[in-house]
Amino acid sequence: MHPKTQGLILVIIAGMAFGALPIFARIAYADGVDPFTLLFLRFLIAGSIMLIIVLARHETFPRGKTLSGLMVMGGVLYVGQSLSYFIAITMASAGLISLLLFLNPGIVTVLSALFFKEQITRLQLVALGLALLGSILTIGGDTPSTTSTTPNNPLGVVLGVTAGVIYAIYITVGGYFTRGLSILASSTVIMLSALVIFGAIALIRGPHLPQTAQGWFGIGGLALISSVVAIFCFFTGVQRVGAATGSMLATTEPVTTILLAALVLGEPILPMQVLGGSLILSAVLLLAKR
Repeated sequence: MHPKTQGLILVIIAGMAFGALPIFARIAYADGVDPFTLLFLRFLIAGSIMLIIVLARHETFPRGKTLSGLMVMGGVLYVGQSLSYFIAITMASAGLISLLLFLNPGIVTVLSALFFKEQITRLQLVALGLALLGSILTIGGDTPSTTSTTPNNPLGVVLGVTAGVIYAIYITVGGYFTRGLSILASSTVIMLSALVIFGAIALIRGPHLPQTAQGWFGIGGLALISSVVAIFCFFTGVQRVGAATGSMLATTEPVTTILLAALVLGEPILPMQVLGGSLILSAVLLLAKR
């Protein structure tokens, strides 16, 4: 299989794994877990598993400036994006915050062109437009005015925009900064760096642990599927297809979220969401053809 094709498949898998994140989070929240404990347990479990895998494979951890850069990615960018997103969805409509987060493909495309001279083709621009429009329609089908009773706190909107911007920077930096490095070792450093920060926060605030097996199932799925699998597949794929293309392919995430919400949580799928999902899949097919 061609490396570009491998990268395309891996990023799509990552998008689907990330798309399951809100489902697992909602399961954990329903069992009494708060966002800070959720993120602490997520990185504790995922970071530990990845560390064991790296040690078992006898892979070498980055050193020097590279190690410092990865620690900044985890302790600053990843922590900042996660906190912004998970706090924002408690202060404003989840649909609105998700929409703001998925503005990142456009930001990534611009950053890649400006700072890393990644060429943007007409096909990529068309796919970008389809992906952004599809994201708007897919998540815009659940607007605050129709199905949500959550008031849109201006601070929540600001945090949603912040999460999207940080996520774009994280994708762009990660796609280029990890070139030539072990994906597992690099991702493990990022995970453990985020764990240190969230561990300190959880210690100060006091943890709110799951009360039943259902809550631990949500935590486990979040750590294993939406963290270990998602992060490894995403960075491996981005190395093969580039940051801009990778961010567009990752827009399969909202489609997955909508489908899983319908299957697991019984949430309805609206016609506008079907149309948005079709546009996103069209963007993926265009990039696949390329």
